[in-house]
Amino acid sequence: IANVAGERVGTGMGLFMAGGELGRTLGPLITAGAVGWVGLEGIWRLMFIGWVASGILYLRLKDVKVAARRRGSLHLDTALRVFGVLAWLTLTRAFLIGAVTTFLPTYMNDVAGASLWLAAGALTILEAAGVAGALLAGSLSDRFGRRAVLLFLMMLSPVLLILFVNSPASLYVPLLVLLGITALAPQPVFLAVVQDAFPNDRALANGIFNAIVFLALGSGIWLTGVSADNLGLQNAFLLSAFIAFLGVPAIFFLPARASAG
Repeated sequence: IANVAGERVGTGMGLFMAGGELGRTLGPLITAGAVGWVGLEGIWRLMFIGWVASGILYLRLKDVKVAARRRGSLHLDTALRVFGVLAWLTLTRAFLIGAVTTFLPTYMNDVAGASLWLAAGALTILEAAGVAGALLAGSLSDRFGRRAVLLFLMMLSPVLLILFVNSPASLYVPLLVLLGITALAPQPVFLAVVQDAFPNDRALANGIFNAIVFLALGSGIWLTGVSADNLGLQNAFLLSAFIAFLGVPAIFFLPARASAG
């Protein structure tokens, strides 16, 4: 994707992540409908959707030529510096992401008193807004620089989560929309930073970054759950917002290419 996107790596990564967010938006609805239609034991039929998607991808991409690049740009000192900063950003952000995705339905049901359907609907609203956020963030980072867009998003999303926890029910929907746009949007920008920093080792660099993301997100979700058990879910949400603020200074340590121009 980065190779085909040319100079618009952020836009390409935004489109890629928007597809992922759209899948997470529609997936729960499709799965719930399938369970109601064929029962839990019959949802294996959904695997055919994945097979069809793979076939379409093959037909559309089999003639796309992506030239192999010369290896050798992923030096140890550069990798430690860039991935160290990204690990800092990813880990501090993982608590907020875990709160607003994994635990949002539970929060809506147990704390806000919403019905189970409304609780699931809250997650759908959040993820749907994340589609728009991914598209916007990637494109804007091409224009204004990775650092500027990340700074805006990572300053705003914790504030919105704090407002959401302390808001009346009438403001839940608009705050969820704004939270989805800002909280889920940094991922394509992170991917663009990785692609920019290691243009000759993009596949390897992407693999390292994704390993960091999986480890950080798993840890963040687990620790948010522990906090919820000990402090209450509302306090765990607030704590995750404050931890997210700790990642803001890391933005200024990103590679110089991540700034505008």
